[in-house]
Amino acid sequence: MGYITADLARSSIEQEARQRAIASGAKGLGFGGQIVPASQFKVGSAVRWPFVTVGYYAVPFDLHATVHEETYLVLPWGKYVLSNRADRLL
Repeated sequence: MGYITADLARSSIEQEARQRAIASGAKGLGFGGQIVPASQFKVGSAVRWPFVTVGYYAVPFDLHATVHEETYLVLPWGKYVLSNRADRLL
């Protein structure tokens, strides 16, 4: 039950991650120097544990990226943010 609930929330969590990226006004820098708008950032989600789903978006910077991640507690009656963080990947 918990894994199913968490999996069903993935699409809405990915939409929220995309909206957060666009609302932040961030712009990335692709390989070769082209500007990457927030609407083209990689967005995804994953089920971490029963009732827990993580949504993320990655801001590219050449060959590197900063990944912004938000962890949700997903219950049948709603979603609640447990934590958020940003990590720079080298």
